[in-house]
Amino acid sequence: MLKQNAYGGTSYDLAIQKAGSLIETHFDPTKVNIIIFLSDGECGAPMKQLRAICEQNKAKGSPLYLYTVLFGSDNNSGSLKKMANIAQSYHLTNTSSDVLQCQFTHTINEIKLIDHFNEIAESLRKHKPSLLKKV
Repeated sequence: MLKQNAYGGTSYDLAIQKAGSLIETHFDPTKVNIIIFLSDGECGAPMKQLRAICEQNKAKGSPLYLYTVLFGSDNNSGSLKKMANIAQSYHLTNTSSDVLQCQFTHTINEIKLIDHFNEIAESLRKHKPSLLKKV
């Protein structure tokens, strides 16, 4: 977990850059890279940085999976939805519900947030065989 300080306002740029840096530093071709991006506010999507990370991972044969989560009563979620859609566009098209996919969700309270993280954990357990790449 990255330590961050809130000073008001929301900026996704630094968070996406740091996530990309961590992926680069700890890249393992036998594992899949997953980012869970949580925010309580809206700002412009860091499309350039996100596309660069997605392209870099796809070129390495390990497309990025991005879960975006809007937490709280704010209903402005366009950027988070866009970010999940951008990351998903780097994956092969598959309509099966059994395939791990990038996604956006909105949770309004702590209980729903915990439920969502439990759902993510369950999804990862369910997809574990597909998350481990054959070398």
